Amino acid sequence: MARDDRAAAPTTKARRKRGRPKGAKNRKTLVREVAHEAHRIPEGNKVVRRTTVELVAMVVRNKAVRGDTPAIRALEKLYGILGAHHHTDYPVGLVLPAPSPPDVWARDLKEYTDMMERKHNQKPSNEAS
Repeated sequence: MARDDRAAAPTTKARRKRGRPKGAKNRKTLVREVAHEAHRIPEGNKVVRRTTVELVAMVVRNKAVRGDTPAIRALEKLYGILGAHHHTDYPVGLVLPAPSPPDVWARDLKEYTDMMERKHNQKPSNEAS
């Protein structure tokens, strides 16, 4: 059988199209565009521009500060993705005094409670006696 006798191969129009149509955007591009959209938001007495990513990060941060456990996890994950937890420009530390011996601690506590009691029992100066 000669090559001429075979049936012609189907044309491209007859074939099923595969893949994304020309000009269509993939998910990564769509997410990137939405993430970088600018929004005008009132802050105090002025209107500022914030991206979607900034707004989402601010909402998650605010929830985390209020103690929302899923928001805390989401914020940690977000910091991990962005590398924000490795920020070294502003070193943070906590300075604590050396621990006091029990007798000094008890004395300081007694002085503090006595002072608070005196404050509580003190009459306000603007009251007429």
